Amino acid sequence: MRLQVVSGLVPKVRAGRGVSCVCYAGTAALLAWALILIGVPTFWRQLVLLLFATNAAALEFATWVMTEPLYMLLSTGAVVGLI
Repeated sequence: MRLQVVSGLVPKVRAGRGVSCVCYAGTAALLAWALILIGVPTFWRQLVLLLFATNAAALEFATWVMTEPLYMLLSTGAVVGLI
């Protein structure tokens, strides 16, 4: 079985990274929305989002795991839905 390499990545890995990026952005949006819904002041909201974005370096390793960012998005969405 021969693997086709496109742009230096196997297509499945590239698709997994795409899902990870979309889920990470969706989680950040849900987090911002939840902070707005519960009435967190702007300064603290920006601080929490900054800390979340700072964690992106560690979450870069999660792009190799296709399900972790999706699980994070779904679990955050469930919590926001309860709020």
